[in-house]
Amino acid sequence: MSTIYHRARTPWTLPVIDGPDVWIEPWCDPVVDRLDIPVRGDHTERFWLPVLGPTATWLMRHLDARLADSPEGALLEVTAAAQAIGVASTPGTKGPFARALSRCAVFGLVQPVGDKVVVRRCMPPLPARYTNRLPVAVRVAHRQWLSELSGGPRSG
Repeated sequence: MSTIYHRARTPWTLPVIDGPDVWIEPWCDPVVDRLDIPVRGDHTERFWLPVLGPTATWLMRHLDARLADSPEGALLEVTAAAQAIGVASTPGTKGPFARALSRCAVFGLVQPVGDKVVVRRCMPPLPARYTNRLPVAVRVAHRQWLSELSGGPRSG
């Protein structure tokens, strides 16, 4: 595992997969899980995709599907997972699969714990600092979504 620093100087430990496979388990977070925003849902497609990027989004969808089939955890074969999302499983930290996994970690969607990786089964709301990256129409839709989530008045 390697450590990088986010802009706010918060250390993030990035998953580094040294072998052909890695054990994945659900990340239990009562605060985020209570919101019940599915990884393979509309919120992810509309609001996270433009920020997270397509490869990392597909990786999250793939990991979520694997954990839906095996809720207690699963052995993820790296080459098969990379092929399933349409990227190469180049060894090391420079390949597209490793970069997608690291990107998911930077955004707080996966994290290494010992020799396994825990994966969110529910997405957190998109943090406000990333909404500026969204196209204007999507930003407006996100604002409305947040208002509905909090039970506030709808913007018209």
